[in-house]
Amino acid sequence: LGHPLIGFSVAPHAPYTVSDSSFERILTLSEQLNLPIHCHIHETRQEIEDSLKQHGKRPLARLHERGLLGPGFIGVHAVHLDESELALLASTGTNVAHCPTSNLKLASGFAPVAQMRQLGINVGLGTDGAASNNKLDMLADTRMTALLAKVGTVLLLARPSGLGWRQSLGLGLALQPASSLPLLLTSAGGACT
Repeated sequence: LGHPLIGFSVAPHAPYTVSDSSFERILTLSEQLNLPIHCHIHETRQEIEDSLKQHGKRPLARLHERGLLGPGFIGVHAVHLDESELALLASTGTNVAHCPTSNLKLASGFAPVAQMRQLGINVGLGTDGAASNNKLDMLADTRMTALLAKVGTVLLLARPSGLGWRQSLGLGLALQPASSLPLLLTSAGGACT
């Protein structure tokens, strides 16, 4: 597209809807086109139980065995993770998209964002799809993250949410004078971007 703020990713839905052979093709495509992989992971306990029955392992272990985890992988939700899985995300440089409103609406649980950040895992904000969130409003999800932080369930991200996404998409953290980051100005008269 030639636009610095518009890009693509390879987006298989989730391990429970994608076969191993499809994941192998997805990884090849991602490597050939230098695109990140965006995939829902550990959103619900049920998907983990089903994976254990079907594959004999948890979804994240399956993805790791296929070589998908790393700086080019964005794991969406990441709610139900044990200590070893958090360590795996950290050691592989895997990114996480935290979708707090969707997680609450679907009663999926709370992502361990504070632990992720303490381990150095790059966490960006996401909205999930409109069906799981009712709207695609990053400001509302930023607010939800801040509210959840107040009750101790997540650590308020220490940097603007857009910076986490810049890193996830391979754009780096450093903002140059010509770089762009969403900006919202509010006043009693309304909002503008």
